Amino acid sequence: MKLIPPILLMFALLTGCSSFDQNQRKSAKEVESFTHREGVLTIFSLDPNLPDEEVPDAFHRYRVLGRTVVTNAGQKEDLLRKLAESIRRNEGEVAACFNPRHGLRFEADGKQVDMVICFECRSADVYGSSVENFLLTGHGKAEFDAVLTGQGIPPGEE
Repeated sequence: MKLIPPILLMFALLTGCSSFDQNQRKSAKEVESFTHREGVLTIFSLDPNLPDEEVPDAFHRYRVLGRTVVTNAGQKEDLLRKLAESIRRNEGEVAACFNPRHGLRFEADGKQVDMVICFECRSADVYGSSVENFLLTGHGKAEFDAVLTGQGIPPGEE
């Protein structure tokens, strides 16, 4: 009789982990699928502070500090693979904040998928996909920042 509660607890934990793992795998796979598709990848630098009122040209309510379209196919593939790897590497770590400084938009075949990314707290919100959010690590942040700064766009301040 004393084994039943620990077994139930273990089952509940495994079920929750399984759901988390499935979401992470699905998210990474979707991001990686963009590397094989013709489409436009835009990177946004975001002000992590939500404004009190609506801002024109905002990216999912966040003020846009700048944006650039990634035109080099190799660079696009590298950035998306790093993001997918970042998603795969997260093992459930997340902070309580959400101060996104990066946004991504992938447009192809008349559809778009947007990601509002907070490398600081290790999470992202997703729009236009069956995945609504995912966790990630800081892997790839430096490369995203380099693309922005290479175009004279300051990354969102930490």
